[in-house]
Amino acid sequence: MKITHKISLILISLICIFGHFFSPPSWVFAHEFLFKLTYVPIVLSALWAGRWFSLQLTTLFCLAYVFHIFIQLYHHPAHHHILSIVFELGIYFVVAWLTGSLSDHQRGISESLSSAYRDLKEKTKILVEFEERARKTERLRTMGELAGTVAHEIRTPLSGIQGAVEIITSSTSSDETKEKFSKTVFQEVERINGVVENFLKLGREGKPEKEELNLRKFIDESTTLLEPVLKKKNIKLDIHIDQTCNIFSNNNQLKQVIINLVMNAYYACDQHDGVIRIYSDDPYDSLSVTDNGKGIDESFEEQLFQPFESNRDDGNGLGLYLSRNIIKSLGGDLILLKSEPGNTTFQILWRGEDV
Repeated sequence: MKITHKISLILISLICIFGHFFSPPSWVFAHEFLFKLTYVPIVLSALWAGRWFSLQLTTLFCLAYVFHIFIQLYHHPAHHHILSIVFELGIYFVVAWLTGSLSDHQRGISESLSSAYRDLKEKTKILVEFEERARKTERLRTMGELAGTVAHEIRTPLSGIQGAVEIITSSTSSDETKEKFSKTVFQEVERINGVVENFLKLGREGKPEKEELNLRKFIDESTTLLEPVLKKKNIKLDIHIDQTCNIFSNNNQLKQVIINLVMNAYYACDQHDGVIRIYSDDPYDSLSVTDNGKGIDESFEEQLFQPFESNRDDGNGLGLYLSRNIIKSLGGDLILLKSEPGNTTFQILWRGEDV
């Protein structure tokens, strides 16, 4: 109990007792008022200190009043009604008990809430610390993913450069062919530089820059460097795209997607004399890449676009994941349209702003 509460109780109690004791019985109103005023310290002590303290204070009041009453009865027997006074003193105890009980109950609730608050605050602190540790772990995991992503994005053009260099250094290649593939090497080196630059800009906001592309010409240029790779397994690349279709997209990023899809089709064609088709029934709506390989197991289809999930022993599971993210960043989507032995089709869906 606070010191101010103690001082208030002492002062009120002294006023009640001494005011009542020393006021003459003839002052009926003042005498009764001071007697009733005793309820104030009883109730306040119950609220501030609880039931047992209030009952102890009430007992002291009653002892003092009983002593005072006997003295008054001795000197002024006609001025006191014993039964009414005893009843009033009994009411003191009832008030002290009920008010103290309610106060103790409320105090218990308050303490429970305070304890729950302290416990919640402590647990929140632990959760914040755990979240911070988890965030650090997530940053490390993300760094590992990014390292794998960069490696995958660079490995694809490197494969094309390797094939182009083989043609350039071949004694059977014509000067025209060597010049063509020399340009391809420089283009792929620039694309590798662009991949690194894009990852350095990962934290920056903004959409990829788009430009108008002739879709057929773009597909032809994107698949040129894959020709040496496809020839190793005698795989035919069949392109059916309207010569007049133009789209708006990012050259380097869309090229990465096309190469990823064609290379996936290449690996799916485990037999020689495979066929990879790039076509579109409506070039302003979608673009499809189909192969006649073994198909994708139905059990693996749900994991197809998840990072680090691959059905090849030498795969890293990033090609389709990155390709879909690229197409989504360009405003479209990449889906598996069909998968069965001899007919697996991935489809790029454009959006209105891309055509």
